[in-house]
Amino acid sequence: MRKPAHQLSAAIIYLRRIFGFLSSVLIAAMVIIGAVDVVSSNITGYPVPIAAELSSALLPAAVFLAMGGAQHTGAHIRVDLFDAVFSPRMMRATTIIAHGVGCLVLAGLSYGSWRLAVKSFAIDERAVAAIQFPIWPSKISFAAGATLALIVALRQLTEMFVSIEQTKKIATQIRD
Repeated sequence: MRKPAHQLSAAIIYLRRIFGFLSSVLIAAMVIIGAVDVVSSNITGYPVPIAAELSSALLPAAVFLAMGGAQHTGAHIRVDLFDAVFSPRMMRATTIIAHGVGCLVLAGLSYGSWRLAVKSFAIDERAVAAIQFPIWPSKISFAAGATLALIVALRQLTEMFVSIEQTKKIATQIRD
């Protein structure tokens, strides 16, 4: 039987892949919609009626569906201005503080976005555009992506407290 930590890792990897794929699909859809809108505007003089509204509904979902993967792989922005002068103990402390603050921010985003998504679904919220379309799927996708990023960040924070060696490894990688 697999340990719960291994099951969580497997679930995170599985969700990261699914969410990453969905994010890619949304980005491709926005590119196609944008291209069709530009071609339509230049050829016929008329833009696609819902291009801007649809793209603005899809963008937040696309970004946050990919957020868990970025958090998991460390592909986010890190300010390393003072890392060269920090001792390993100070590096560990600042890394833990940064992850803690990140967890708080992601918790707030997750909580708030789920509240909005549930309300949006309950009222069948639709975009006010030339052609109406439901926007609650985008809000649910945003909330799911923020929640996965929170789970990954909490797991990373927990690992920092459990494994001193991992923190030393992070400090070494940053300095190199």
